Amino acid sequence: MAFKIREDSPSPSPRPRRIAFDNFEVDLRSGEVRKNGSRIRLQAQPFQLLVLLLENAGDVVSREEICRELWPADTFVDFEHSLAAAVNKIREALGDAADNPRYIETLPKRGYRFIGKIKLNPPVEIKVTEQQRSQGVSESRPALEAITPAAAVPARSTAAHRRKSWLALGAIALALILLAAGTVAWLRAKRSPAPAASRETSIQTASQNSLIQLTDFADSAVSPALSPDGRILAFIRGPDTFIGTGQIYAKLLPNSQPVQLTHDSLAKMSPQFSSNGSIIFYTVFDLSGFNTWTIPVLGGEPRLLFPNTEGLTWIDSGHFLFSEFVSGIHMGVVTSTSTREQVRQIYLPPRERGMAHRSALSPDRKWLLVVEMDNGGWLPCRLVPFDASSSSKPVGPPGAACTYVAWSPDQAWMYFSSSAGGRFHIWRQRFPDGEPQQLTSGATEEEGIAVTPDGSSLITSVGLTQSTLWVRDAKDERQISSEGFAEFPNFSRDGNKLYYLVHRKDVSGQSSSRELWVADLETGHSARLLPDTLVSDYDVSPDGTQVVFSAADSENRLHLWLASLNSDFPPRQFISPVNEDQPRWDSTGYIYFRAAEGKLNFLYRMRPDGSQRVKLLPNPILDFQGLFSNGRWAIVAQPESDGLAGRIMAIPFDGGTPVTVCPGYCVAYWTSDEKSFSVILNTSVGMETLVAPVSPSKNLPSLPPSGISSIADMRGISGAKVLDGAILEGPKPGLSASLHQDVHRNLYRVALQ
Repeated sequence: MAFKIREDSPSPSPRPRRIAFDNFEVDLRSGEVRKNGSRIRLQAQPFQLLVLLLENAGDVVSREEICRELWPADTFVDFEHSLAAAVNKIREALGDAADNPRYIETLPKRGYRFIGKIKLNPPVEIKVTEQQRSQGVSESRPALEAITPAAAVPARSTAAHRRKSWLALGAIALALILLAAGTVAWLRAKRSPAPAASRETSIQTASQNSLIQLTDFADSAVSPALSPDGRILAFIRGPDTFIGTGQIYAKLLPNSQPVQLTHDSLAKMSPQFSSNGSIIFYTVFDLSGFNTWTIPVLGGEPRLLFPNTEGLTWIDSGHFLFSEFVSGIHMGVVTSTSTREQVRQIYLPPRERGMAHRSALSPDRKWLLVVEMDNGGWLPCRLVPFDASSSSKPVGPPGAACTYVAWSPDQAWMYFSSSAGGRFHIWRQRFPDGEPQQLTSGATEEEGIAVTPDGSSLITSVGLTQSTLWVRDAKDERQISSEGFAEFPNFSRDGNKLYYLVHRKDVSGQSSSRELWVADLETGHSARLLPDTLVSDYDVSPDGTQVVFSAADSENRLHLWLASLNSDFPPRQFISPVNEDQPRWDSTGYIYFRAAEGKLNFLYRMRPDGSQRVKLLPNPILDFQGLFSNGRWAIVAQPESDGLAGRIMAIPFDGGTPVTVCPGYCVAYWTSDEKSFSVILNTSVGMETLVAPVSPSKNLPSLPPSGISSIADMRGISGAKVLDGAILEGPKPGLSASLHQDVHRNLYRVALQ
């Protein structure tokens, strides 16, 4: 007899904590699906639908009931699109098929039914006893050894009703939020040719014999950190090596089972241990910015420690090292006491757009390795004197993106995760002026560095990320790209073509190492445009005959180019002494773009021949996201005039009143036909896309006065629909595009020679 719970049943039994079928297990408390013990990625909305079907296993759940349970009457969504997408995601996660279902059966025009066999005796959940005080490493070790795999998911104090928000298991991926709108990634990695020095050194790259696998997840483990004695490994189980949704885990080395410590949908990064190893510090990103949270190694409730702090590490028992916003998104590295007093600035990037995200203090506490980014994404890392007695300098492979740093315990070596050569690998350099040497190589990428206390090895996250472009229309959903890493899609004005960029990992180059492609949606044929040219970002002219794009030169400076898509003329560069990128066309043939002036960015406009170049806004911007084709409105990211964060604004060029689109970061754009306005926002239930009709007179929908900051704000906009995930709406009814990502990474120990 199938296990089921109906809300209309008399005297219902308590809702189960877990439902098991075949080799799957659905955890109703943590919002997770596991196959043979390994977690499967499933977003919040599909998870809720799966639970609804499981609780009514064997019975048909009507479309009306699904709509009533998952999309209440006050929710404005495209129900048909959202339901079909949710069912497809469930089937993809379970390895099911619509034409030969094993689990989810479709009953045309009626609804859906779960036809698998429910196990009546789901596994028992074992709780981890919360400790009432902080414990040191010596006490934590035996406790971690005693925790069994079944106890790795401590239960919350109360169970949530299924109509409340479930954990959002998708990644924030700030860089990837932007790609659905076809905008330039706000956070973008650079890739540069490998320096000659790396090919001349005698050091051997890591072989398979020197790699020891420490985690074995079906999804991803990133951001490794080691306790002071090197016995406990902390990490984030999630897809993003920078910041994204995921959970903090701890694992006693070498062979104990990982223990999950956090159970929330917050975006996290940079876990680190306290000086006694009993507490894990980590950074959380939300609408308020970057904040530091803590959680005991033995489990318990997470606690906010400090606002406006990122990448916090201990200097000693009474002092911290961390990054903080100074103004807008200008982020520097500072030190303070453990009560955040006696704050002293150590390093501040020269430009207002600069952000120093991570840092590592040398063992003698005289030097600092800093990870930073600017307009073009990640920069080479820097070596900074801790006492500011001298100037800083770049270190590691020159001209390449650097995302993680670390020191050897004897301070003889500096370690880097660098993109030199087109992929992220581990490099090292003798302190202070040695030549960079490559430690790892191969088809995978390695990011994150945790050096063991004895300096004999380091731990890093090894894996690959793939991205494919899909399009949905009235007929079906189909895959457009199959090779490389697809990103930045854009529909043509008539919706017959879909442009996109493809990054190939074997292509060396700087931040412009992307190919421009176009797919004919009527014939299904895809072809590369500008075969001899690599681009960073782009926009196709309204008539489809020309493309303006940015590309990096040999010194990593971004410049604008113009090219004909009909081969009428070769690509030609707009000569300028400053960095220029994020180009957009208006309907009259003007090109709008972002230009760097000293420490600031400004919005400019010019003709296709480079004439009539003019600054459009007196105030600086952070990023340029979109443009209404008549040139009346621009969507930009602007720093708050008196705050510590940025916001997304619609700025009129006719002297009207600016409109706040989002008080924090989101992606906003007009659809290709400019009949709708779209906003992509990471919410408490995952990534959501708003599509709202625009007023012909204002070119914008009626937005909340303070902007959109939640899914409730999205639902409150008149005539709007809300789509699950990051969706690029097309100019034809039912036409949309999305990017599907597959990330697989695990943690490995790399022996150091």
